[in-house]
Parts: sequence; C-alpha cells; structure tokens
Amino acid sequence: MEKGSSLLAVLFLVLNSVSLPGSPPAGPAGLAGEVYDPHGLVIVNAQVRLLAGAQDSFSNTELREVNTDSQGRFHFRLLNPGLYRLKACAVGFQCEESSVEIGDAAADP
Repeated sequence: MEKGSSLLAVLFLVLNSVSLPGSPPAGPAGLAGEVYDPHGLVIVNAQVRLLAGAQDSFSNTELREVNTDSQGRFHFRLLNPGLYRLKACAVGFQCEESSVEIGDAAADP
C-alpha cells in the first residue's frame, strides 16, 4: 500500500424494500458496498462510517460505523429515507467520502 493513496472507491448499493401493488408499505432500506484500493484490490478491515446529511453539509453526526469483512464488504441495515454520507478510512490510505440518497421505496410507482 502506498502511503497517502486515496481509496479508489466505496462502491455501494442501496437495498430498498420493494412494495408490490396491494402490499403493505415497504420497510427501511439497507446500504451495502465494497471498498477497493487504486489497483482494484479489496481493502479488508477498512472503517466505514455512515454520517448524516449531504456531502456539503457541516454536520459530522456519525450514525453508525462498521469495518469491511474479508472480501472488503460492508452493510448498514434499517436505514430511513434521506441523505447520508459514507466515509471510508484504512491504514495507509487517505479517507474517501461519498454521498448517497436513500429514497422512500413506498413512494416509488
């Protein structure tokens, strides 16, 4: 690992509960992803923080924190719709931050 290299990507997938017509409203969503280095290798034990608000927000309210598993994966469960920021940090790399918006699956047609 090169000292000061930035984490290439925090790839994420918003996992919404899907409502079918006539079914009860969807529940909270989940957010999952993987953390990679600039060479495309997964980063094990990277710290991933879920923060409140948009990236240009001054809020640094940390909602949750997890570490990536042996395949560089992370998962946050039971998230309400709204704007969030993901901040990934790992030893030997600069932290990387990404914004994500989780929509209300029940409001989607």
